[in-house]
Amino acid sequence: MYDILQEGTLAIFLSGLMLVMYFALYKNPAILGALAKRYGEERGQEYAIYLQKFWGVLLFGLLPWLVFALTQEEHGLSDYGWAWRLDGPVLKWTLLLTPVMILMTWISTRKEDSLAQYPEIRRKDWDKPLLFRSALGWILYLLAYEWMFRGWLLFAAFRQMGLWPAIAVNTAIYALAHVPKGPREAFGAMPLGIALCLISIQTGSFFVAFFLHVVLALSNEWFSLYFRDRGE
Repeated sequence: MYDILQEGTLAIFLSGLMLVMYFALYKNPAILGALAKRYGEERGQEYAIYLQKFWGVLLFGLLPWLVFALTQEEHGLSDYGWAWRLDGPVLKWTLLLTPVMILMTWISTRKEDSLAQYPEIRRKDWDKPLLFRSALGWILYLLAYEWMFRGWLLFAAFRQMGLWPAIAVNTAIYALAHVPKGPREAFGAMPLGIALCLISIQTGSFFVAFFLHVVLALSNEWFSLYFRDRGE
């Protein structure tokens, strides 16, 4: 039985709590309705996506950092994967998996069920400012997201539980985080989650996972726009 005050157990409990808080606000009908009433349905839906990203940065980024700042005296941020490295393992995984991510999204975004969900912002006409705003939102959100999952949660659990229990817990929570997007994404998150955990532990940094996740998200969005417009 793990002490709740141990860093790994605390990180698991609080990560789960933050996800519950996030999804309590995710696509909240009252919020969506208020934004649609004020800005119109299309613009209101766009602003709702920005608000979701904002909540993600707050709950997955700033709050874990606050918990770290208040509870940790023994470990620094680098002990939780907040370390930028450009060595052999980092370059190997980045160069190997970047084209794989792009190929995966090129294939998946052709499907009707994917186009029904992506791009998340459902505006018909996308201009350059919208492309920039959406990309910036993804980058900030995923920095917070990977800091929580492959940084704070993973390294705290790894020190307390060992490699595979930490990866199992991390992947389970990561898959649950994708349940609102459907079973296909939830099951697909499992092998990706395991791979990103192993890479983060090997490199001692969550920044490779962050970069690859950004590549995945942005290529998914841009290919979705391409195939959506081509199908019209």
